[in-house]
Amino acid sequence: MKLLKIKPLKPFFFGGDINLGKYYYAKSEYFPQNTQLVGALRFFIANQKGLMKGHKNGIYVPKEKRDEAIEVIGDAKPEDFFENDNLGKIKFISPMFVLKGNNAYFPTPLDLKILKIENFRKADDEYKKYIKNCSKYYFKYKYTTYKLKKLSDIYYLEGFDYKNIVYQKLGGADFWKKYIKNEEILTNDMFEFSDIFEEVCQVGIELNNKMTVNEKFYSKTSYKLKEGFEFGVLLDFDDEINDGFIQIGADGSMFELKVEDLDKKLKSHPVIDAILNPKKEGKKFVALCEVIEKKPINAKFRVSPIYKTIRQNTTKEKSFQKTKEKNVASRGNVFYVDEMPEFDLGAYKKMGYNLFIPIKEKR
Repeated sequence: MKLLKIKPLKPFFFGGDINLGKYYYAKSEYFPQNTQLVGALRFFIANQKGLMKGHKNGIYVPKEKRDEAIEVIGDAKPEDFFENDNLGKIKFISPMFVLKGNNAYFPTPLDLKILKIENFRKADDEYKKYIKNCSKYYFKYKYTTYKLKKLSDIYYLEGFDYKNIVYQKLGGADFWKKYIKNEEILTNDMFEFSDIFEEVCQVGIELNNKMTVNEKFYSKTSYKLKEGFEFGVLLDFDDEINDGFIQIGADGSMFELKVEDLDKKLKSHPVIDAILNPKKEGKKFVALCEVIEKKPINAKFRVSPIYKTIRQNTTKEKSFQKTKEKNVASRGNVFYVDEMPEFDLGAYKKMGYNLFIPIKEKR
């Protein structure tokens, strides 16, 4: 397993546009989707291996290189990721995280947001049973919290914006060690997203054939990383990969990529250790990446049940394009289950989806 250090060379943009009538507002995500990341890495590797050919309309894999390209980067496509897991020599790609020195920072679990009810004795038995696993730091830490509400058999955080990852924080090795042990957490190993990501705003008017379009204005927000921070990704690739420059996301977002071995300190990081040495034993499972649920996970207690949807194209012809939709739960979801079900995810599994860190139940 290699560590890829990915440093932005200019403001970057991950994610899609939000259209608002005549005007549109576009704001980058903090991290790329793993499907976007794997696409960028496959292109980077193929180009580095000399498998690409330039053309006036772009870069492509010529017929004489196709078999070699399939061997190196596979032939799985977005329209068949569930059925085809062939990513060639790419065996695994982790979700992206933030690096500062030799510490790694991952989005914090959503159960930090639980507000302890005032009269615990009057709570229902199910609430009592699982809330005891939320150690005292959940309530002592100065953190915006939300009441738990019950929807069918699932709990959710009332008023919490699940679409906005900024409601979470980023926790380092010390945070995760204490979280797993249910110990009180100090704030010196946690960051707000605004401590790391700086907004870069741009406004303008749309052009069509180099002519301005009347009343077609836009506002776009990209990000840059503050001094001392960079991105990290774990890559298991059954071949050599060298340093270089990689494009990830929209607007030609360029990054410097450096390949390094994992040092001992990073290997001992609780989240990275959970990725390198996955375990199944636990009563509580925290999602380290987005979770694709082919059918709802039957959890005894869960924060949160809110999904977003991913669409998978099932046909190549745009005029007859059909899609399949899957429910995806966000990073940081917390599940109490006796055994986490495993779904047949095809290539998505190699992209880091449905990664969990299991935690034993507090006695």
